[in-house]
Amino acid sequence: MLPAPFYEDDLVHLYQGDALDILAELGPGDADHVVTDPPYQTTGTSWATKASSWADTMNTAHWFTTWYQHVARILPDHGSFWSCCNWRTLPIVQRAAHDARLDITSVAVWHKDAIRTGSPRGLRADHELIAVMAKAAFRIADRSAGDVWTIKTGTRKPHGHPAEKPVALPARILELIQATPGQIILDPFAGSGTTAEAAKRRGHKVIAIEADAAWCQTIATRLAAVPSPADDGEPL
Repeated sequence: MLPAPFYEDDLVHLYQGDALDILAELGPGDADHVVTDPPYQTTGTSWATKASSWADTMNTAHWFTTWYQHVARILPDHGSFWSCCNWRTLPIVQRAAHDARLDITSVAVWHKDAIRTGSPRGLRADHELIAVMAKAAFRIADRSAGDVWTIKTGTRKPHGHPAEKPVALPARILELIQATPGQIILDPFAGSGTTAEAAKRRGHKVIAIEADAAWCQTIATRLAAVPSPADDGEPL
């Protein structure tokens, strides 16, 4: 049974709790598309620091597989799944998708176009990735859309989350999904609520999950300030 929502309005249901526990309570068809930015969980930068954490990497792979299997079970045949990652976690994502029997149909590159410096031994990190997994009946809205997106980001995080993405990133994904009114966007790792805000602004229903109570409060405050398109007099 799902817990009582931490926050809800006419479009959004936000649940506080462990993503695996709450995903387990959702049934087939309870969401139409998944757009999420999970924890990457790989922070080592050298062999010396990463060698002793290989078991942690394997645990991360198992964890990804477990929640990917929930997503595969929940999504209908017209559904899609967009999972942010980086170059370190892409192999884990590929393995999890394989084990969950999800087809990776594309990997989008988010070019951040940010002014920053790289490490002394490597190049400046100027991109992240989005793995795109599609069920059999999913059709993208624009078949001419490319897989490299330049969406500028800065060092300032408007809501203070260390992994906060610009709203324009999930908004771009939602443009390509072209979900119809009444379809539900699921974000199992809501963070500061960026995907939920982008979806609410487009008039989509949202199920958001976040483990941390403080971030849930941030999301609730943030979303309460976002009018739905119907409130603005815009068409859904």
